[in-house]
Amino acid sequence: MQLGHSKPEIGLPVLEPLFIPSWAINLQGIKQSYRNYKMWGLTNITSMRVDMNFEARILEIEAQFLDVKGEFEYEMHGRLLIMELNGKGPGFVNFVKPNATLTFKLGEYEKRRKKHYKVTGSKLVVAPQSVSANFDNIINGDKELSDNINKMFNDNWKGLFEEIGPTYEDACAQVFQGIFNRVLSKVPVDELFGGE
Repeated sequence: MQLGHSKPEIGLPVLEPLFIPSWAINLQGIKQSYRNYKMWGLTNITSMRVDMNFEARILEIEAQFLDVKGEFEYEMHGRLLIMELNGKGPGFVNFVKPNATLTFKLGEYEKRRKKHYKVTGSKLVVAPQSVSANFDNIINGDKELSDNINKMFNDNWKGLFEEIGPTYEDACAQVFQGIFNRVLSKVPVDELFGGE
């Protein structure tokens, strides 16, 4: 299967790029909303491990990627240290050679006399070699300060990612849970796994 192409017959969207119309998070009082999020690199997999525990109904997928990049329109409001963030505009983020582990907890139900799974819980853990990002106009109307804040983000990416990464990982896990549930609703267990 070519993962870059959609497979509507099994509910799989285009993955290169993956398009997310909108999503929002609230991180330590900083409200962030994203629109027209396009993510490239999800098909550039250098290695993958898939483990399905049928007894516990837990599916774990671990993959190593080349660069994974996102481009988006954002809006951000809140206070960072002594600075008021009140920006909106285009932005991007780049993960260099991330390793990602996506874990799905599955429930079971019957549809047209066929057994299907449904994701009831998900967890994503991402370990990149480095992260860079840019939020244009993050301090509305002050380009110099906006540039300095973006530089601070990038200079301190590791500590920032350790602190705020789990919030983004949870949001992304929900996106992938929705995609996988659309596939699971169309493909019964015996076709998906070839029988237990």
